[in-house]
Amino acid sequence: MFTLSVEEKKCINNLIEMYKDDLDTTNFKDELEQFLIFLDEEDKRSINNIYKKALDMKATFPNVEIIFKIMLTMPILIASGESSFSCLKKIKKLFKKINPKRKIE
Repeated sequence: MFTLSVEEKKCINNLIEMYKDDLDTTNFKDELEQFLIFLDEEDKRSINNIYKKALDMKATFPNVEIIFKIMLTMPILIASGESSFSCLKKIKKLFKKINPKRKIE
């Protein structure tokens, strides 16, 4: 039988609290535990494989598919924000080269 550790249960509770508006919180824990039972070794090799499995089983495990969708888009959101700041730094450096006497905020 598959059981979650105490730490994993805390993480799941944090996810439920954080995404309570996006998930069916009454079923998410059970749904996730059942989904994890369906994963085979090939599925567990990458997050993409796990997401494909969740997508294939969306009708059975809709909350699992939602949480993976959120999880997989988070790095893109963070990276695009970092990229914006990086571009901003480059623009500031360019302006400093052009006009070194002027202060740029």
